[in-house]
Amino acid sequence: MKKKKDKVQKAINKYGIKFHTFMLDLDHQIKNDKAFKNIKGNMFAGICIAMRRDINGFLRYARK
Repeated sequence: MKKKKDKVQKAINKYGIKFHTFMLDLDHQIKNDKAFKNIKGNMFAGICIAMRRDINGFLRYARK
C-alpha cells in the first residue's frame, strides 16, 4: 500500500511543479502584454481570480 501512495505523491509533485511553471510563465506574459500596460492594478491577480471561477465551474461539472 505504501508503494501506491508513493507513486501518487510523486505524480502530485510532478503536476504541482508543472502548475508552478505555468503560473510563472503566465505572470511573465501578463506583465509584458501591451494590452495591460496602462491598466492600474494587478492584472495577474485579476486573471487568476477569473481562472479560479472557471476551474471551480469545471470541478462542479466533473464531480457529476
